[in-house]
Amino acid sequence: MFFSNPHGELMLIIDVQSSIVRGSLVYESPLTIPSIIYTHNISIPYKSGGGSSYLIKMATRAVEEITQVVMANIQKESNSDDLPHHVSSVHYVLSSPWVVSQAKTLSMSFEKDTMISRAYITGMIWEERAKMTANTSDDIRVIEEKVFDVRLNGYSVTSWESKHTKELGVSFVVSIAGGRMIDRFVEISQSLVRKKDRVKFHSSLFLQHIGIQKIIPDSSDYVLVHIHGELTDVAIIRARSCSFFGSYPFGIHSIIRAVALETKTTEDVAESTLNLILDGDIDSNKSKEFVFVENMKQRWVDEFKKLLKTSSTPEAALDRVIISARSHEDFFVKSLQLAYPQASPELLVIENILPNVSYEINAERILLTGVYVTAIHSLLK
Repeated sequence: MFFSNPHGELMLIIDVQSSIVRGSLVYESPLTIPSIIYTHNISIPYKSGGGSSYLIKMATRAVEEITQVVMANIQKESNSDDLPHHVSSVHYVLSSPWVVSQAKTLSMSFEKDTMISRAYITGMIWEERAKMTANTSDDIRVIEEKVFDVRLNGYSVTSWESKHTKELGVSFVVSIAGGRMIDRFVEISQSLVRKKDRVKFHSSLFLQHIGIQKIIPDSSDYVLVHIHGELTDVAIIRARSCSFFGSYPFGIHSIIRAVALETKTTEDVAESTLNLILDGDIDSNKSKEFVFVENMKQRWVDEFKKLLKTSSTPEAALDRVIISARSHEDFFVKSLQLAYPQASPELLVIENILPNVSYEINAERILLTGVYVTAIHSLLK
């Protein structure tokens, strides 16, 4: 590694999913594209009926271990000028069940032309934020918000400050998460960064959308489906704005566990069986395992359809679907192709990522991490 650069910084991205926590150390410089130096993965073991306390405990342990590994690696490189000797920022990227994102569109009508200020729109959003956290006794925090579109008299306007209108429309996204977990993650990260404002939190779906806008410039209308261990998260994007977020408890580990129970084998054997079926190496006419996996495809699709109904999205709008999954992508591509013949499910490939991010020898070439880095890099500009 030859990164010696007085302007370079180290950034730690901690991806907290339903069944894995992944830490990625990234070198960020204004002179080059970001470089992922190494990754460290820790699984969260499934526990039936474990509940939120169990998940928080296991995720916290994983974050602590990742932080210790990062500190040890930086200490090991402390005599070298290749890398900065400290982390400048920590970015937590949260998937379900750790985060809830909502897409909102607010409209206001005025009797006469009224000047729109940033303070006025901020006030509208704060009122909506208060509604999201009002009906719970839990400590809920807003971790992220972004205005996508401002419409004046029905027209989308980029330079809207101090303009006058009788009709105002504001489309934005707000993400919320549990305060106890947020405080614990910030506390752990302060062994790396002293200032709390150097610890940032993001919604995975939202960050993926920002990254995809950079990676695939023509992606103005699509459905993003992120399948991780225990859940599937879905975002619907229209005219480059997020119009819906949702999730359901049916991920890739859910499928593998079901196959293991059906075949009375271990999860490792069940995963191998699933791979053989997807590769066409098991005879569909003689295998009860094949029939079971086909039924699992239908169950996953049924849950997907239920979620879409809550979004009021017509099936005809599913002409482009981008699938984000760490493994067994073919399972989900084939499932959606059977359910929606008009759709064209697609996967991100490494060629999409490499113009924006490089991977060092000790870093896994995980596409999702590359999407996150691309998004954060664009937000920092």
